[in-house]
Amino acid sequence: MKVKFMSSGFSKEMRLLTNQGYIRFEDAVGNVQIVKPDGSLSKGRVWRSGNKITYSVNIADGRRIRSTSDHVYRTNDSDECQAIALKKRRLMPFTACVYPIDKEYLQLGFLQKTGDFITLLDEDWLSLNTESEDPTFRKLFKADNLPLGGKDVFLRGYNKKLIELGFKRSSYNQKELPDGFFDSWSLCKKRSFIRGYTSACSWPYTSPFIVLSTHSDVLATQLSLCLDECFGVHLEIEKGDIFTDILDGEVRAIRLYSINMCGHQDCHKFMEEIGFESSIHIQKVSEMLIKHSPLVADISNAETVDVYDFSEPEENRGVVEGFVVHDCRSCNL
Repeated sequence: MKVKFMSSGFSKEMRLLTNQGYIRFEDAVGNVQIVKPDGSLSKGRVWRSGNKITYSVNIADGRRIRSTSDHVYRTNDSDECQAIALKKRRLMPFTACVYPIDKEYLQLGFLQKTGDFITLLDEDWLSLNTESEDPTFRKLFKADNLPLGGKDVFLRGYNKKLIELGFKRSSYNQKELPDGFFDSWSLCKKRSFIRGYTSACSWPYTSPFIVLSTHSDVLATQLSLCLDECFGVHLEIEKGDIFTDILDGEVRAIRLYSINMCGHQDCHKFMEEIGFESSIHIQKVSEMLIKHSPLVADISNAETVDVYDFSEPEENRGVVEGFVVHDCRSCNL
């Protein structure tokens, strides 16, 4: 049965995703480039639509969105539902990163994870702890001409740049970020670097759980600090068992450090802020986040406030507070 509705808007402090990132509705009035659910842009518009009763859509993990009761949200089963009826439904999360990425720093992040920096000052090549058929490696370094087969990878042309940026000769358990990383690198460079690093990691895609790993306690702390302070992604560092290895002619005690993003909210934030270079990572993590999107716990707190709405002419959808919503136009349910 076709039911027509007109959705009425969001409270002013709610944030709409645009080409400039998330912007509060009250600050986005006028013509604006709106991010669609597939991550592309559309020329849309935002306006104040009056003073109306709004309700808080309270998600089980503590997030909330405030809108009028008739505003329509997309659910994780690709259905659409008015706010007032969302209790015990799961919202559709937006899982793409729309921020600019610097290709060079993306490569450097991959090298930080996989490169053997013990030869950084002595040779013009790096040995990589990856395989020649790794699709992320082949994409980042244009290595499609390399034969497949899991052979060792030796990469030339990057040592000089790493040294110029302040990376030091180090064994894999002593790696750390260069001195200027926190003070001198732009947010785009940091984002790109961590995207490259994370794209060199892997883990089971069974629940909202993303893991970065390293054998360096210093690097584990630095990566965790950057993700928290710069991107609002909270992590826990887990210490693995100790084993021994011979490094620089010495027997050393080595430990694996897992930098864990636990829970839907931080994994979701990571995908929006940084994401992956590997298409298989993007697909699997997006599927995981959609499947495990938290339930709407309840609809509460009726309050009359100024509300704002938007129009997006191509798909009639946008992203508010990380979730896919309908615009003001009438549609069919």
